[in-house]
Amino acid sequence: MVDYLIIGAGYAGLSAAALLAKNKFSTLLLESHSKIGGCASHYKRKDFTFDVGATTFSGIKPNQPLGRLFKELSIEPKLKKVDPGLIAKIDGKEIIRYADKLKWTEAASEYFNSSKQINFWQKIFEIDELAWEFLSHNNSIPPNSLVDYIKLTKPTNLRYAKLLYGIFNGIQKEINKFQLTDKIFTSFLEEQLLITTQNYAEQCTAFNFCNGIGISFRNLLFIRWNV
Repeated sequence: MVDYLIIGAGYAGLSAAALLAKNKFSTLLLESHSKIGGCASHYKRKDFTFDVGATTFSGIKPNQPLGRLFKELSIEPKLKKVDPGLIAKIDGKEIIRYADKLKWTEAASEYFNSSKQINFWQKIFEIDELAWEFLSHNNSIPPNSLVDYIKLTKPTNLRYAKLLYGIFNGIQKEINKFQLTDKIFTSFLEEQLLITTQNYAEQCTAFNFCNGIGISFRNLLFIRWNV
């Protein structure tokens, strides 16, 4: 007899099982695949190896989900910084995605022919950082009860008021505000968003956009660790 039965050894299943085991619960983790990892796993067919989904970790800073999980489980993964981590080719133009934010914002203004790119990306990264800070101090997101809503009214949350704009406004409004009309830039953003948020810019709130693009930059870290 076990205390908890977990179906699936993906990110969520592995995390839940590890946390339960740490807290002395008897836990059984079941997985039908020959490898653990869920969407981060892979399979082979003849001479080829195929990914089955997302194969990157994101949110590894101390105030982000994986960073908090690693700390809770006393895991110290070996991180290797990859910069540049991605080269996109659109309409014959090569766009080098630098992980360094300052280097990227400067490069973006050149790639997409607009000095306003710098201000645009600075705002995106600012909201992304603020959002993760907010989430690290508020565990009841999204709120599911009256108590959860009351907790969100605590005075310390006033500093995150600017996030409300991003929740109720689409990112397309911000793109128009900065007059970013370059077609290659539009294609670049759409491709990044489809990977991280499964949405197009016109369907995406500014809040989700910032987190989605932020994720794509955080994924320029390659993590090696033994399970």
